[in-house]
Amino acid sequence: MLLMHDELADLLPVSEVGRRLGLSAQRVRVLVDQGHLPATRTSLGRLIAATDVEAFRLCRDAFGRYRVAIPASKESGHAELPQVQEEEAP
Repeated sequence: MLLMHDELADLLPVSEVGRRLGLSAQRVRVLVDQGHLPATRTSLGRLIAATDVEAFRLCRDAFGRYRVAIPASKESGHAELPQVQEEEAP
């Protein structure tokens, strides 16, 4: 699969994903292998969409550590952000 420059702009290496999530690059690789984070393997290494990182972070913060795998959307192949419902003030 050949990725164009525009497609690479949204993809992050595991080291950057680890920095954004406060994890080591090795832990990010394990999460990818376990199916918690979708990734694309390229000649540059494993690359993860920034939207998938944000969706993972939101789910982790809402539901706890790594309990939820982020399903990739059918159209883009990347995860969809979970819908957050705001509660009404009393």
